[in-house]
Amino acid sequence: MSANAPPPPEIERWLAQMLRLTTFPLEPAIRLEQNWWEDIAGDDSEIVAKKNERAQIGAFEDVTLALTIDILRVQWAVSPPRSELEDIDGLQNLGQFTVRKEWFKDLMNRWIPNCPPLTRLALGGMLIIPVNTREEGYELLNRYLRSTEVDPTSTDFLYRLNRPVQSRVIPDLKINRLSTWVVGKWVVEVRAQPIGQIGTGQGEQAVRSEKFACTLEFDVNTDPNPAITELPRESLSELFEELVSQAVSLATTGDVRP
Repeated sequence: MSANAPPPPEIERWLAQMLRLTTFPLEPAIRLEQNWWEDIAGDDSEIVAKKNERAQIGAFEDVTLALTIDILRVQWAVSPPRSELEDIDGLQNLGQFTVRKEWFKDLMNRWIPNCPPLTRLALGGMLIIPVNTREEGYELLNRYLRSTEVDPTSTDFLYRLNRPVQSRVIPDLKINRLSTWVVGKWVVEVRAQPIGQIGTGQGEQAVRSEKFACTLEFDVNTDPNPAITELPRESLSELFEELVSQAVSLATTGDVRP
């Protein structure tokens, strides 16, 4: 980070595009008899079954909710709804990260008491701050990265680093804090009619525009530890809260040494 760069902006500027909780059961859960989806979201879902994988996807409240189970993982993920997407500056999102992470935490804490025995937990997410240009995005990125200086005139910059910390909940457990920082570009296409033909339904043309955003992708997870064969069930909710706290720290201060 440049010595002259101001500190990162307020965390409320981050918008969530995706949040997920990935768990690693002690035994494969693919054939386990369970009603996890129904307990959380009711009966309405689309079921996609493949070899060694089963997914349930559906609208839940104001998001798209997905539950995926395979031989290694059980994963819950939320993304923008398939229709009537919330659109800020042309970028689909779930709204403010500070608000949505509390909603997601409450939702997952309804499932965690009924989850199978677990060996690991992981919280992932994609956050964005819309900007007007790539250069503005790099200037903003420069305020989050302490170990490098980002040249606003550069292109194709990607920064990824893991800064592990010791868990406060389980002292012998390490928590990985993997973060990826980049300025993303989206091409947004809008159907429009030329002046003079508006309302006729004729002459529609595709108008494309480029949208940019400072992007943080995080994966905060418990490190595999041969000495811990199963995460203590009574500590799972508190451990999940710790993962959320570490994600908030990344979004608040950027890449800093713990």
